Amino acid sequence: MKLSLNLPTAQVSPVKEAVEETKTSPTPSSPYSQDGQMMRMFEIAEDHSKWDELDNFDSDDLWPSKAFILLERSEDAVPAYVWIGSEFEGVEDVDDEEECHEFARKSVKTFTKALGITIEDLHVVTEGQEPDSFWDLFELG
Repeated sequence: MKLSLNLPTAQVSPVKEAVEETKTSPTPSSPYSQDGQMMRMFEIAEDHSKWDELDNFDSDDLWPSKAFILLERSEDAVPAYVWIGSEFEGVEDVDDEEECHEFARKSVKTFTKALGITIEDLHVVTEGQEPDSFWDLFELG
């Protein structure tokens, strides 16, 4: 199941997520559901204006043509990863570290405004260059 968040380009609105009746909607100040979920994963649109949340995700959901934000659970500021697939068209050259970081910064800026959270520790990883700590996150999802 995917949950979608669409933001107009002119203004950033609060998160409005469609949530199943059996779940509790997250509050704007917390990116986590109340069911104890340790991670959330969102697909990033190439223009940074839309995020589709993946429910019950795993590492098989990392498609080469996509980019994702993964949020870790934290008591204070939220640690996050931006993963960029090798065929993602939102960046011209996925081997260009600066271009990938710029894409991640723009994505996270609009994303955090929408969720009302602070990301203190941002990690940018590209397909094939993932550290072990990135793969460990999928044990939390």
